[in-house]
Amino acid sequence: MAWGSTVSPLDVTDVFQEQVISDAGSPGGLSTVYKVYKGAPEHVIAIPEAYLVNVIGDGVSDNLVSPPDGSVPSATLIVPRRNNGPIVQIDLAAGQAISVQYTGFSGTREMDTFWTWNRARNLDDFRRGLQCFDSGTQNFAYADIQGNIAYFAASEVPLREDLQAGTVVGLPPWFIRNGSGGNEWLPRPPQADQAIPYQILPMDEMPHLINPPAGWFVNANNDPAGTVLDNNPLNQLRPGGGLYYLNAGYDAGFRAGRITELIQSKPGPRRGNALQRVARSIHPQQHRRHARQRAAAARDDAAGFPGRRRLRGGRRVHTPRASSERLRALITSRISA
Repeated sequence: MAWGSTVSPLDVTDVFQEQVISDAGSPGGLSTVYKVYKGAPEHVIAIPEAYLVNVIGDGVSDNLVSPPDGSVPSATLIVPRRNNGPIVQIDLAAGQAISVQYTGFSGTREMDTFWTWNRARNLDDFRRGLQCFDSGTQNFAYADIQGNIAYFAASEVPLREDLQAGTVVGLPPWFIRNGSGGNEWLPRPPQADQAIPYQILPMDEMPHLINPPAGWFVNANNDPAGTVLDNNPLNQLRPGGGLYYLNAGYDAGFRAGRITELIQSKPGPRRGNALQRVARSIHPQQHRRHARQRAAAARDDAAGFPGRRRLRGGRRVHTPRASSERLRALITSRISA
């Protein structure tokens, strides 16, 4: 078997605006206000950190000193319900802070994925290893000597409480969300088959394709499920209820379109070097069409018909000036003859 991967920009990170208050009982001296967290504010955890920096220009190797006072915080402030994510900006006077929640803050198991794949014999083994790819968000392509091919988008994609309820409370996930409630990741007790302590999109709802009828598939970081084709990534539904959300945007798809065009232009099996040429082609169909139009316009200008063809909305058009100049040239040539 063989496999390859490329980036899949699944949304596994949320940013929250938190309301913070002073709290003498908190290890970090602060708490975040969360209206449904055990009926009380949640303590912020302070993790002390110290750094040394090298003195530049003194001619001494590894001359390490502490940075100037106030230039580096003495501790990183952690919000436990953010998957132990940090506060990255805080305004104590206003009682506000910005926190980050990311699936990769958990103890993820990507090494188990590759350990399993190094011993895999078939598609079932590959899928078992894929179960451990908890973060990183990748597209994986698979092929084996039995003729199987497959595509999988891999990661643990968290379920947001408002989206799972079928609505968007406040701003959608690709903006800064409300940390005081309504936009939380749905909690889940620790499970043996996943890394993060939150509910996730099941594997059978993740974009995937096994042995497609066409005998091939294409992915170039583009939208694998078509959820953003109508510019609304939040209007699809999950089979069991809730909004089906993967991400707000992907690669525009021009490269995937070019690869698809090249494969369709010559059906049938291809050798590795032919596929390499396809992968190296970086000129989408639209670019080549516009290049031909520009070349045609340049030829007309060189032939004495300036402005005959102009690009408008990707089409050649005849302008009134071009038509009159062409007519004048034709009349002159007839008179001269």
